[in-house]
Order: sequence, then structure tokens, then C-alpha cells
Amino acid sequence: MIEMLPLNEETMDLEIDLCLRFHPSGIVPDGKNAERGRALKKRFLRRVFDKVSPAGFVAVRGGKPVGLLELMPRAYARVSGYITGRRGHDDHTLTIACLEVAVGENRKEVMEKLVNHLTGNLRVFRPYRQIEVGAFPGDVEFHPAWVYERSGFSVVEDRGAARLLAVLIPQK
Repeated sequence: MIEMLPLNEETMDLEIDLCLRFHPSGIVPDGKNAERGRALKKRFLRRVFDKVSPAGFVAVRGGKPVGLLELMPRAYARVSGYITGRRGHDDHTLTIACLEVAVGENRKEVMEKLVNHLTGNLRVFRPYRQIEVGAFPGDVEFHPAWVYERSGFSVVEDRGAARLLAVLIPQK
């Protein structure tokens, strides 16, 4: 059974473990680079947590991270190189930066569970007003549009190869 945990200060090591030990590419950095990456990611996440917490969700099975959905304020996502939109005010928008599934896990199942959990818990992200994601058509590895569209996201911008999808956060 998959358990969904909020991505926050207490669970950030699980998120980082997925990235460094169970990445879908199967590539695991050596000890020195892994520790450097862990320290950098912790510093960055703490900045994100100052603006939004939880900053997404970590999917866990038997204590092991099997997936993650990471959010950050649009301004942070933009300077970090993620696809961001133009609709809505930056201060009111969260961007999905990562939707990852651990190597060896059922990618579609875990992605759907994470995105469905997000859309079922939108109110925890108030006072933000929308969540956006740069997604791609087809059965691609990185941010497939179908998983977001099935969960209530709508296309708000067409960027050729990518689409910007968004879902509104209920304010009441």
C-alpha cells in the first residue's frame, strides 16, 4: 500500500533519497557528490518551505520513497529553469517542478496516485490560487499531460512541444 506524506522539513530526506538513491534513471551519484547534492537540495527546499508547506507529497511504500510531487512558487521555478506560465500573478501560483517515480516502480500508477492526491487536497495550498505544470503530450517520461488532464488540470497555454496546464485552488 502506498502512503502519501506531505513534503516538508520532516520528510525532505525521503524526497532527496528518491532523487539520489532511487532515481528513475537508475543512476546513483557517488558518496561525495551525493552528499553535496543532498546539502544543496536541503538548502533549496528550506527556502521553498518558507513560502509553501507542504511543498507537495512523497509517496512511500514500506518506508521507502516510491514517488514524489514537488511544488514551488512560480518565481522559484522560473529561475530554476522550469516551464512556467503567464496566466495569473506569480505570487498566487505554484508550479509543479518534479513528478518522479522510483526505479522499479509502476510509473503510471504512482504518478496517478500523486496527482490525484494533490487535486484531492488543493485547499492545503491556500492562499495560492492556482497550480500549474509544463507538460508534454503522449506517454513521455517527464510530466506527461495525460496524468494531469485526468485529474482536472486544463490547458491554459500551448507552447508547441509543451502545454501549460493549471488547476484552480478553491478559496472557500
